Amino acid sequence: MHICIEGCAHGDLDMIYEEIKVYEEQTQKKVDLLICCGDFQATRNKEDLACMAVPKKYLEMGGFYKYYTGKQVAPILTIFIGGNHEASNHLQELSYGGWCAPNIYYLGNAGVLNINGVKIAGVSGIYRNYNYRKGHFECPPYDDSTMRSVYAIRNLEVFRLLQLKPLTIDIMLSHDWPQKIWEHGDRTKRFGFIEGLLKKKPDFKADMDNGKLGSPPCWELLTKLKPKYWYSAHMHCRFEAKVFHEEEDATTDFVALDKCILGRHFLEFVDIGEAVERNEDGSAKLTMEHDPEWLTILSLTNKFLNCTTSDTKLPYAPSNQSCDNEQRWNFSPTEEEVQAVLKKFNNDLTVKHNFKQTANGYDPEWDGENFHNLKMPKPSLNIQTMEFCEKLGIDDPLLIASNFNNVKVHVPNYTKSDQEAFKDCNIVSDKQVPTKKPQLSLPKPINNDEIDLDDLDDDDAEDNEASKSTKSPELKEEKIEVKSELEEPTKVDEEVKTEEQDPQPATKKFKRRNQEIYTATDE
Repeated sequence: MHICIEGCAHGDLDMIYEEIKVYEEQTQKKVDLLICCGDFQATRNKEDLACMAVPKKYLEMGGFYKYYTGKQVAPILTIFIGGNHEASNHLQELSYGGWCAPNIYYLGNAGVLNINGVKIAGVSGIYRNYNYRKGHFECPPYDDSTMRSVYAIRNLEVFRLLQLKPLTIDIMLSHDWPQKIWEHGDRTKRFGFIEGLLKKKPDFKADMDNGKLGSPPCWELLTKLKPKYWYSAHMHCRFEAKVFHEEEDATTDFVALDKCILGRHFLEFVDIGEAVERNEDGSAKLTMEHDPEWLTILSLTNKFLNCTTSDTKLPYAPSNQSCDNEQRWNFSPTEEEVQAVLKKFNNDLTVKHNFKQTANGYDPEWDGENFHNLKMPKPSLNIQTMEFCEKLGIDDPLLIASNFNNVKVHVPNYTKSDQEAFKDCNIVSDKQVPTKKPQLSLPKPINNDEIDLDDLDDDDAEDNEASKSTKSPELKEEKIEVKSELEEPTKVDEEVKTEEQDPQPATKKFKRRNQEIYTATDE
């Protein structure tokens, strides 16, 4: 399979696809798959643009909306991870991944796919020490602080990825670089010299000296998972490195890519796996499947999902064999656990093409090009995520975060057929007010084997200053009240009111699957 990897897209899909077309004409090789390493900017409309952490002078709609509305179709299957300049409200709809447009797939907060036998894993966002251990508590409308914390990588996603078997991943993706990768520059390659890197980016020297260049969690993932290839972006330059894993006699080839600007090194091409069969129109015949190991890990670790501002408490490995630790800490799935998940999917892990528009697309003629004083939307659930969570038996982080923030959610395009398909989801009206409030009783804190890591700033100076001045205050750790719908559900065969009939749209009633940590008490 001939794969193209791209650095920071910054919404310029037209240029990326055009450059691939030029490459194909020059080399007479067809590209089968495009992978983007973040800052994708899947902005559908002005409301999405308002949710993107970019200085106002840089706000541009970009070209994604044309692919979202169907005016254009991605000529190549495209998958991407999130960075720090994203339409975060859009991506939060798809925490576990999903179609953002026809032929354009988001990997989620973290995700793993198998495409024609090639295993591709990725983690979205960037590392920020202040937010790393917190839950996914953010939901739109964001303030200056949550607009920047929402894209921070969290320890839960890293913990989940660490449960994967080492040496099984062909391609690993992250937006920011693994922390120590610059020490492993591949001097056999043109862009592997540290001297050349510092000549282009002299500001890197201070961060190299104090250990703040790159992401510590990504370095941990690289050294433990040992993927064949690792691709990153974020720093807006190209750099190549090679990490040797001596115990397994294996290596990881690392390539950092530039942002999408003509004349810059923002594309990389690699052949992995077997040659791809083609359709009559020349397009590649690709099989895209969920990874069974990853699905099982999501199922097993759903009880650790935290959507509050408190730290996420994860189990830790005992320091020695005599340690009396009855709590499970290794969630690498057993064969029986994998088979149980496969049964939920009827042994068919094919990724369904179930894209639906969940928002209006931008129309330049009617919406104009004034991108100031933009209004943020309220959170909106996505049918793709609802279906995925219901099938796997896990929770939607956005729904829990909305309850935590006491913000009502919207379920767009929820038809009668959808209602029948999700009859077990207990759809209720927003107008139903719960008579009781459950209290979240967090488990007793346990020592975590994570080291206390220093803050790592963004590469955007304005982003840095804003994030430093808008840190959220710590909340009490004992008990946090979250709002949940506890009213009797409406009959599933009742027709859900349209927005014209009811200004407050219908929402999915939240079914708490990690029920053991929630106890209902009278208000």
